[in-house]
Amino acid sequence: MSASMKSVKSVSRRANRYARRSLWFPLLTGLVYGACPVPLTVAGPMDGAGNVSHNGEISHDGKTSHSGNISYEGVIVAAETVDSDVRGHAAAMARAVAEQTSVQPSPEERARHALIEPFLTGADSGAWARLAGRRALPLTLQEASHAALKHNLALSGARIEPEKAAAALQEAKALFTPSLDLSVDYSMSDTRLRSRIGLVGLKKFFGGNNPNYDVDQFGRFSDELKAIVFRHFDAEAPRPDEVKASSDDKKGPPRQMRYTVTLQQQLPWGPSLTLMTQTRDKKVNYANDRYYDNGHWSSDVTLALSGPAPFAAGFGELATAEAAITRSRLQQTRTDLQLKETVNQILSQVDSAYWSLVEALEGLFAAEENLKLVSELASSVDRRFALERATVYDKALSDAEEAKARLQVEDARANYVAASSRLIEYISDDPALITESVALPYGYQALLAATRWLRTTEEEALRLATANRPRLLAEQAAQRIDWLDRDVAENRTRPDVQFNTRAVSQQNGSTYGYKGPFDLARVARPDTLRLAGGLRYSRPWGNVPAEAAATTATMKVNDRTLALEEVRADMERGIGDALGKWIVTQPPMPSCCTVWMWEAM
Repeated sequence: MSASMKSVKSVSRRANRYARRSLWFPLLTGLVYGACPVPLTVAGPMDGAGNVSHNGEISHDGKTSHSGNISYEGVIVAAETVDSDVRGHAAAMARAVAEQTSVQPSPEERARHALIEPFLTGADSGAWARLAGRRALPLTLQEASHAALKHNLALSGARIEPEKAAAALQEAKALFTPSLDLSVDYSMSDTRLRSRIGLVGLKKFFGGNNPNYDVDQFGRFSDELKAIVFRHFDAEAPRPDEVKASSDDKKGPPRQMRYTVTLQQQLPWGPSLTLMTQTRDKKVNYANDRYYDNGHWSSDVTLALSGPAPFAAGFGELATAEAAITRSRLQQTRTDLQLKETVNQILSQVDSAYWSLVEALEGLFAAEENLKLVSELASSVDRRFALERATVYDKALSDAEEAKARLQVEDARANYVAASSRLIEYISDDPALITESVALPYGYQALLAATRWLRTTEEEALRLATANRPRLLAEQAAQRIDWLDRDVAENRTRPDVQFNTRAVSQQNGSTYGYKGPFDLARVARPDTLRLAGGLRYSRPWGNVPAEAAATTATMKVNDRTLALEEVRADMERGIGDALGKWIVTQPPMPSCCTVWMWEAM
């Protein structure tokens, strides 16, 4: 190989060195998102309280001027505060890259953007002329991340789940809130005497076959009297058929108003306590037109305690109310972790797409620089060939290298447009923006310069991921929910024994009551005091429903255990892959299992 070709390849390798460096961040992103509890690469402007705001709306007015200057102002508009559920998750990241809020493209980044400008202004007459008219969309990493958080539909749905879980928890806690019941009843009973009035025809009777009426000395019939036979009704005796109600009207029928107040309280471990007071206003008209104005009130007070018997089904910490509260709390924890995992996934995707775009931009710049050098060397070979100081082989080789360099430029352009489209898909829900815009990353060199490197090992990364990875913690919360459901189902297989006790202090107002409705002091010295209690045992034949529910709950626990192991294996595999890729891209290191993790300042 000639010295000129060696020079071309050497320059090409030097030009691609920065492009290879841009590969480090996507690999580190995979490692960090696998080991850290929150992403480290999203931030926004913070107020004095530490709240993060993001400008998630992407303006469609970002334009490229024909003078060759790309505007970096007004690209992200409509600032708003991040939702409270995302704010806490993003606050840690805000401190990491808050400096980027006022960052401007470096001269090197502007030089790379200048490679895209001919496509947007129509200055290129080649195959890339179809890109003419597209808008330039300059983006920093945190701008892209905030836009993705705003427009991602999965995140919009995930935000609702913690609210639903919080509402379910409040509903479960409401079971221990006392319930008050008020009722009023009215009753009236009107009973009239009915009679049949008129004349009655008298009937004679005689002994069967003995006309002498065999009667003893006491006037009783003898044993020989077989029967008493009545004559048929005498036709001449009047018998009216008229039937009417009695005309003996009183002042009115008995009337009663009943007022009931019930207070019920659910107690821990299953029982419930009920306190009920019932007051009656009974107005009765008695014989001789008597009416008691000061004696038509009576009251009862009932205290009842009922619920599952100790050591029976539904008693203890696995009672219905306690289990519902525990389950709702676990579900709230799970939904919070799922929201964080959703945010992590979105930011990881945007982070990977952003650095892929940076890699494509640096690859395009390297390809363009390589083409310039190869073209210069090819021109030099052509001049030397014209002077017969280069061979035909040298010229053919230089022409091939130049053609290869042009092909690399075309591939680099295609890769860049594809990477730009992928990034815009993550940050916008407008299809027109994908087809009408080209993303221009900037601020990444400042981010690289502000990066610190932390020494860690694979074991330390796995330990951090196990303790903080939202997806793993969410699966562990789901496993605890399944454990609870299994324990509740097994508790319901116990004998179903319910107890009830009742004490009733009653005033008797059936004949004569008390003076007023508030004469409750006499309830302490009631007319009647009743105490009652009992046990009820029920069991389906073979207890099949409860046993089947317990078996199903146990199988769900087994399934969840396998799912948790799968999540843990995926996490370990992801961290191992990220570490492996990182090691492959680095020079030989003293320890193959030690890497330098990045952390933004």
